[in-house]
Amino acid sequence: MSCDITLRDPVTDEVIQFDSPHTLKGGNYALGGTTEAWLNITYNYAEHFYRVIGEKGIRTIYGMTGAESMPILKEAISKLNDCVCKKGATK
Repeated sequence: MSCDITLRDPVTDEVIQFDSPHTLKGGNYALGGTTEAWLNITYNYAEHFYRVIGEKGIRTIYGMTGAESMPILKEAISKLNDCVCKKGATK
């Protein structure tokens, strides 16, 4: 189980395309990269998103623009820091 997160054009609702491929990896990733503004996040990360974002976890940003989601994601990143968490760990 996983979730797909995309940045979409507010007029056409099509996934935004980057000029060059990215190789972000989550639950799934595109071999060789993709130009789509897309990331798949595995459910294994859910507990960490709930811990640092709150009750809705990563779903908190669903329906937001990229600009609206940035403060939430930046705060989550700062809380995660460089932590390598094990199941049930608080840090």
